Amino acid sequence: MQTDDALRSELDQLQTELAEARIQYARLGAKIAGLEAQSEALATALSGIRGPRGEATTAKPRTEAIEDVLMAADSELAIKDVIAALYEGGRDESYDNVAADLAYLAERGRIARLRRGVYNRPDRDPSDRGNAQQQLHPLGKPPGILSNRCGWRG
Repeated sequence: MQTDDALRSELDQLQTELAEARIQYARLGAKIAGLEAQSEALATALSGIRGPRGEATTAKPRTEAIEDVLMAADSELAIKDVIAALYEGGRDESYDNVAADLAYLAERGRIARLRRGVYNRPDRDPSDRGNAQQQLHPLGKPPGILSNRCGWRG
């Protein structure tokens, strides 16, 4: 009987150690999952400040990044092309934000708006807006200027 008691005692001890090891295993699994999530988040954040070839760059404003894309382009770009180029450069930007920035840049002459949703470098603007004379209204008034107090716009 003594051998049975010794075997039972050894089995109880082994089961206790096994239960403790399973708890440690679960804790380590949770720790590993947490570390992997943290590593992925840091890699994602780091990719937002990396250039197209993976080299570290300083984060720049979106408008400057958009200008860089257009200056490097060989031809005109649609808004979706600009977004794709920004994404390749490590920036994940929304259509609305990029479209608004393109309109802003075009209004200030920093880029050329060729037609709706299509942009290019300012030196490739076929209309040469910088040297074009202001078009006059058929009555000789510049467009958008109030012609009388009633608010009629010519």
